[in-house]
Amino acid sequence: MRTLLCLLAVALVGRGVAQQAGDLDLSFDGDGRLVIDVLPAADPRMVSLPDGGLVVAVGHGVSGTPTVSMVRLAEDGSLVPSIWANGLLTLTSVGTLIDIHVQSDGKLLVIGRNTGGFVPVGNDIVIERYNMDGGVDSTYGVDGRCVLELPETSLSLNDALVGPGDALYLCGGRQNVPFICRFTAEGILDPSFGTDGFRMGDLPVVTRMVLISTGHIEFINQSTGPYRIPWNGVGAVINHFCGDPGVIGYAQRLVVNPYDQSMTCYTRYFSIPGSFMEDGVVRRTSNGVNLSGWGNTTCQQTYMFSSVFGEGLSGRVHALGADQAGNFFVGCHYFNNPGWRLYRMSSFGPSWDPGFGAAGQVTTAFDSTTAEAIPTRINTQMDGKIVMAGQCMVYGTNRVVLARYHNIPDPRSTLSLRIFLGGAYDASTGLMRDDLRQQALLPTLQPYGPPFYPPANGVGVWAVPQHVLDMEGEDAVVDWVWLELINASDSSNVMATRVGLVHRNGIVTSADGHSPIDFSAGAGSYFVRVRHRNHLGVTIAEPLTLGASVTTVDLTDPATITFGTDAQQEVNGVRMLWPGDATSDAAIKYVGPFNDRDKILVAIGGSNVNAVLPGYRTEDVNLDGVVKYVGTANDRDVILQVLDGSINAVRLEQRP
Repeated sequence: MRTLLCLLAVALVGRGVAQQAGDLDLSFDGDGRLVIDVLPAADPRMVSLPDGGLVVAVGHGVSGTPTVSMVRLAEDGSLVPSIWANGLLTLTSVGTLIDIHVQSDGKLLVIGRNTGGFVPVGNDIVIERYNMDGGVDSTYGVDGRCVLELPETSLSLNDALVGPGDALYLCGGRQNVPFICRFTAEGILDPSFGTDGFRMGDLPVVTRMVLISTGHIEFINQSTGPYRIPWNGVGAVINHFCGDPGVIGYAQRLVVNPYDQSMTCYTRYFSIPGSFMEDGVVRRTSNGVNLSGWGNTTCQQTYMFSSVFGEGLSGRVHALGADQAGNFFVGCHYFNNPGWRLYRMSSFGPSWDPGFGAAGQVTTAFDSTTAEAIPTRINTQMDGKIVMAGQCMVYGTNRVVLARYHNIPDPRSTLSLRIFLGGAYDASTGLMRDDLRQQALLPTLQPYGPPFYPPANGVGVWAVPQHVLDMEGEDAVVDWVWLELINASDSSNVMATRVGLVHRNGIVTSADGHSPIDFSAGAGSYFVRVRHRNHLGVTIAEPLTLGASVTTVDLTDPATITFGTDAQQEVNGVRMLWPGDATSDAAIKYVGPFNDRDKILVAIGGSNVNAVLPGYRTEDVNLDGVVKYVGTANDRDVILQVLDGSINAVRLEQRP
């Protein structure tokens, strides 16, 4: 570990060396720990960048003026000298720092709160956007800056987050005057949210919020919650408070995992029975399908620190995080103990995960003394590693400190995949059509879920940025696909699932439009299965050895062996998934119970065979954006063609 006083060349240590979950990442500043001397000691905010780097920001005061200082760090923890002034930027234009966020294109949002008055003079929310090269993005708002005047100076600004389409959500208020508002990706107050961009009045004061994949905002008040409202800010408030009689709770952080389970850390004061206090976490589970399941959720409470009231706790919980596998992370410090502790809890149980560190926890110190480190932020990087940030007295001086941990045993399993969907394949071009994208029908959120697509170890990135949907040519997006990583010794055991985007040229990427598929699983031997909502899935016949390098699989090549007989359609020597599974039941049928032809007829109304139904639907088996029963390019004929014209035939998905 070194203190970051200036730019130094740092050799990457530990590349190619297998690391276990919970180990410090030795490629980060040499020993996994970083002390940032160029930042004033304050509660740090932190975001990960697409290149593996970080931006760390703190709010502080200079001669009474609210000031924000930020550093840009490379993947190895060194300052990036080409950004700002040797990696450091100091600004006074946003007031008191609230948070920083990165958009899907890598641009940085800095959100502040000013009560001294800018232009217009008044009680302002201030947002600035910076390009990846560090310069102000003049296309955002007005000259790179958005200023929103709130009606009262007493209204707090408590939290911010970026959602699908790079929309920015802000929340705060005071008693009886709460608010949530939303800005577009261009820095304009979104009039389609709530009423003229605001949801106010019937909410508690919102202190923390997250987005749920069902299309809802979940939020907490300091002492109540969680609550949910739809993403558009319109609709009833759903309240689900999970508490005990005689408890006064103070919620501090809120985080959600890909299974829509949320976790809150809290301090609670008990009056029944007796009087004592505790610090800990509460995890709430949800089926994540729709609001009808929200009322069936249960609370799982883990009491980490407790004491008789007035005697003080032995430690405190300060930071929460979650990864794409659904694991929760809890950062805390123990009084009179050196360093901080990071815990990992599986999404499937309330106990600490024994596969992380020692019995689910790791302890990290930043000097040789007994100085306590107080973590305040946990960030999951795009490669799955965990970064925790906070403050620590390092040899007598309070500093901003970071540590980066392995979260997945290295080397990890990544896959470069190529497939074709038969319904969209154009033999004349050797590419697929992107009709769904051209008609703006592709959903920005992945469309798969139980019961046909149960997740395992998360689903990866489940929201696609608009700039990815704007891509044209052979890189244009055709549709979402579902991928399964399967235990080589037990084909019934799906180890991990991921969603991906398939492009016109057949390349499958993560939702960022360019990255290979990362299953967040360690190296090993696996089967891989590819599925689609209205095509038959295909499973690679021989286990793949996934390891340190990206593994490439081309399922369009007939030389790639797949399980079963005629597992894929072949056109002019090119393999592709069989289209026609309108019922998503892994079978294509023209007649008989649960046949796919009837599903198409029912979709268009059931009586008028000439009717058509546009939209993103499973019955649209040729993926042209329109469900048709008769006429040119109808979907019924696709089913008959797949069955070689035999109405009584059945084509089944081939699986081990």
